[in-house]
Amino acid sequence: MRVIGYNRYIFHRATHDSEPVSIKFLTGRMQVILESGAETARPVERWSPYPGLRRVCLQDIPSGLDFRRDLP
Repeated sequence: MRVIGYNRYIFHRATHDSEPVSIKFLTGRMQVILESGAETARPVERWSPYPGLRRVCLQDIPSGLDFRRDLP
């Protein structure tokens, strides 16, 4: 079975900054949204080509906790 996507969300408790990352393996694209904890700041959305392998299968993933730690 192929994996079609991956999502990760990082939140900094002190500054309230967050960084959601969404990867679409089927299209080979990666979306990163930088959100500042400041109320006046607008989120910055960036799309880029995914630098890793586009074909990821479930049987190739040893652990969900270790999956895709190499992402920016």
